[in-house]
Amino acid sequence: MKFNSTDRRGKVVPTRVGNNELGWKHFSGPHNITNPDVVKKIIGGTSNPTTSRDQPHRLVYDGALVATGGLLDPPRKIANVRIIVQYHWQTADNRYSLSDRNAKVGVITAYCRSVPRIRCPDKVNQA
Repeated sequence: MKFNSTDRRGKVVPTRVGNNELGWKHFSGPHNITNPDVVKKIIGGTSNPTTSRDQPHRLVYDGALVATGGLLDPPRKIANVRIIVQYHWQTADNRYSLSDRNAKVGVITAYCRSVPRIRCPDKVNQA
Protein backbone atom coordinates (compact mmCIF):
# COMPACT_ATOMS: atom_id res chain seq x y z
CA MET A 1 0.00 0.00 0.00
CA LYS A 2 1.33 3.44 -0.92
CA PHE A 3 -1.50 5.66 0.45
CA ASN A 4 -5.28 6.07 0.67
CA SER A 5 -7.54 8.80 -0.69
CA THR A 6 -11.16 9.49 0.22
CA ASP A 7 -13.73 10.89 -2.19
CA ARG A 8 -16.57 13.20 -1.20
CA ARG A 9 -18.97 10.28 -0.76
CA GLY A 10 -16.62 8.68 1.78
CA LYS A 11 -15.21 5.91 -0.43
CA VAL A 12 -11.67 5.07 0.63
CA VAL A 13 -9.58 4.46 -2.48
CA PRO A 14 -6.18 2.81 -2.05
CA THR A 15 -3.20 3.49 -4.26
CA ARG A 16 -0.96 0.46 -4.16
CA VAL A 17 2.70 0.39 -5.10
CA GLY A 18 1.73 -1.99 -7.91
CA ASN A 19 3.84 -2.92 -10.91
CA ASN A 20 4.28 -1.85 -14.52
CA GLU A 21 0.60 -2.65 -15.27
CA LEU A 22 -1.24 -0.97 -12.40
CA GLY A 23 -0.76 1.24 -9.39
CA TRP A 24 1.89 3.80 -8.46
CA LYS A 25 4.73 2.18 -10.41
CA HIS A 26 2.52 2.06 -13.49
CA PHE A 27 1.65 5.75 -13.67
CA SER A 28 4.21 7.73 -11.66
CA GLY A 29 7.07 7.40 -14.13
CA PRO A 30 5.40 7.20 -17.54
CA HIS A 31 2.68 9.76 -16.77
CA ASN A 32 4.86 11.97 -14.54
CA ILE A 33 2.58 12.05 -11.51
CA THR A 34 5.06 11.74 -8.67
CA ASN A 35 3.28 13.66 -5.92
CA PRO A 36 0.63 11.65 -4.00
CA ASP A 37 -1.26 14.89 -3.33
CA VAL A 38 -2.24 15.00 -7.02
CA VAL A 39 -4.18 11.74 -6.69
CA LYS A 40 -5.61 12.76 -3.33
CA LYS A 41 -6.82 16.14 -4.65
CA ILE A 42 -8.58 14.70 -7.70
CA ILE A 43 -10.24 11.84 -5.81
CA GLY A 44 -11.03 14.06 -2.82
CA GLY A 45 -12.59 16.70 -5.03
CA THR A 46 -14.96 14.31 -6.80
CA SER A 47 -18.36 13.46 -5.40
CA ASN A 48 -19.65 11.43 -8.34
CA PRO A 49 -17.07 9.35 -10.20
CA THR A 50 -18.18 8.06 -13.59
CA THR A 51 -19.18 4.39 -13.88
CA SER A 52 -20.48 2.25 -16.72
CA ARG A 53 -22.95 -0.62 -16.92
CA ASP A 54 -20.45 -3.04 -18.45
CA GLN A 55 -17.82 -2.30 -15.76
CA PRO A 56 -19.72 -1.37 -12.58
CA HIS A 57 -16.62 -1.61 -10.35
CA ARG A 58 -14.58 0.79 -12.48
CA LEU A 59 -14.67 4.35 -11.16
CA VAL A 60 -13.32 7.24 -13.23
CA TYR A 61 -12.37 10.40 -11.37
CA ASP A 62 -11.88 13.49 -13.55
CA GLY A 63 -10.66 16.80 -12.24
CA ALA A 64 -8.53 19.83 -12.94
CA LEU A 65 -5.48 20.92 -11.03
CA VAL A 66 -5.40 24.66 -10.60
CA ALA A 67 -2.48 26.83 -9.55
CA THR A 68 -3.57 29.56 -7.25
CA GLY A 69 -1.92 32.80 -8.10
CA GLY A 70 -0.85 35.57 -5.82
CA LEU A 71 -3.12 38.36 -4.73
CA LEU A 72 -3.12 39.93 -8.20
CA ASP A 73 -2.69 36.71 -10.23
CA PRO A 74 -5.85 34.82 -11.13
CA PRO A 75 -5.90 31.02 -10.68
CA ARG A 76 -4.95 29.08 -13.81
CA LYS A 77 -5.52 25.50 -14.84
CA ILE A 78 -2.40 23.34 -14.96
CA ALA A 79 -3.92 20.12 -16.30
CA ASN A 80 -6.99 17.92 -16.52
CA VAL A 81 -6.28 14.69 -14.66
CA ARG A 82 -8.10 11.37 -14.99
CA ILE A 83 -7.77 8.59 -12.41
CA ILE A 84 -9.11 5.11 -13.09
CA VAL A 85 -9.95 2.97 -10.07
CA GLN A 86 -10.96 -0.67 -9.71
CA TYR A 87 -13.24 -0.57 -6.66
CA HIS A 88 -13.36 -4.32 -6.23
CA TRP A 89 -11.16 -7.10 -4.84
CA GLN A 90 -10.09 -8.19 -8.34
CA THR A 91 -9.38 -6.52 -11.66
CA ALA A 92 -11.93 -6.65 -14.47
CA ASP A 93 -9.73 -9.04 -16.47
CA ASN A 94 -9.27 -11.30 -13.40
CA ARG A 95 -5.47 -11.12 -13.72
CA TYR A 96 -5.02 -9.59 -10.26
CA SER A 97 -6.97 -10.35 -7.13
CA LEU A 98 -6.68 -9.74 -3.42
CA SER A 99 -6.99 -12.46 -0.80
CA ASP A 100 -9.19 -10.17 1.30
CA ARG A 101 -12.44 -9.88 -0.63
CA ASN A 102 -13.39 -6.78 1.36
CA ALA A 103 -10.29 -4.92 0.14
CA LYS A 104 -10.16 -2.88 -3.06
CA VAL A 105 -7.56 -3.02 -5.83
CA GLY A 106 -7.73 0.77 -6.05
CA VAL A 107 -6.00 3.11 -8.48
CA ILE A 108 -5.11 1.42 -11.74
CA THR A 109 -3.73 4.49 -13.49
CA ALA A 110 -3.64 8.28 -13.43
CA TYR A 111 -2.75 10.58 -16.30
CA CYS A 112 -3.20 14.04 -17.73
CA ARG A 113 -5.69 14.42 -20.54
CA SER A 114 -5.03 16.36 -23.74
CA VAL A 115 -1.26 16.49 -23.36
CA PRO A 116 1.43 15.01 -25.62
CA ARG A 117 2.26 11.37 -24.88
CA ILE A 118 -0.16 11.47 -21.89
CA ARG A 119 2.74 12.81 -19.84
CA CYS A 120 1.80 15.45 -17.29
CA PRO A 121 3.77 18.69 -17.15
CA ASP A 122 6.21 18.97 -14.25
CA LYS A 123 4.07 21.74 -12.69
CA VAL A 124 1.42 19.13 -11.83
CA ASN A 125 3.61 17.78 -9.05
CA GLN A 126 3.93 21.22 -7.47
CA ALA A 127 0.16 21.77 -7.25
